[in-house]
Amino acid sequence: PRLHGSLLHKVLEGFWGEVRKQDTLLEMPESTLRASVARRVEQALQERRDMKFRPAFRQVEAERLSRLALEHLALEKQRAPFEAVGFEQVIEHRIGGQLIRLVIDRIDRLPGGESLIIDYKTGSVKPQKWFGERPEEPQLPLYAVSAGEPPAAVVYAVIRNDGCQYLGLVNAPGLFPGLPQEGRRYEYLAEAGRDLPGTTAEWKVTLHRLMAEFLAGEAAVAPLKGRKSCDAAWCELQPLCRIDELEQLQDPGGVR
Repeated sequence: PRLHGSLLHKVLEGFWGEVRKQDTLLEMPESTLRASVARRVEQALQERRDMKFRPAFRQVEAERLSRLALEHLALEKQRAPFEAVGFEQVIEHRIGGQLIRLVIDRIDRLPGGESLIIDYKTGSVKPQKWFGERPEEPQLPLYAVSAGEPPAAVVYAVIRNDGCQYLGLVNAPGLFPGLPQEGRRYEYLAEAGRDLPGTTAEWKVTLHRLMAEFLAGEAAVAPLKGRKSCDAAWCELQPLCRIDELEQLQDPGGVR
């Protein structure tokens, strides 16, 4: 899976590094677009020495990469006008006194100058995990906090065999197709997007606090979802953290 994802990153980085503007994409004849993607796929595979001796697998992978890239680019055509300005951009930022190094997949810019943070994902992701006192997936919030000015959108570009879509936060409808998501269950994500400066400020407070706790060596036994967290991680350290005893103490009917 990691190889699949890295190859797709290479293909799209090469494509947008050349094309840059959505207008250029929209003006491309379909045959030219397919040829451009095929060329980028060939270049990405050419860099993999392990592919040279597996021609059948290489052909299957080339077809898969081309199909997924074209499906994703069809969605890119539906976005509001943009220019791709940053690829694999390295940012060093201090969080809670600790210097961290981040690599942002892609940064786009709107005609008005606002930035859009995009992270390619070929696996399962949920923006809902960006929130709470202890976010389960703080990667995108870290990007937003470290990018300087609050962005106009923070999104996953999900590129999978079962469908391509955008997931995340936008400060206005129309920036990305399908965002903000409709329905009451997504209303808090829509609200967080409408006030991205406020949301980014909240992320900053949360992330600085968590880093400060980490640097202070705080390691209380407090799985985010209780025993479910332990089971989901196949954790073998329950005897060390003594979660069984902790659960008994927290249970009014347990042993004290």
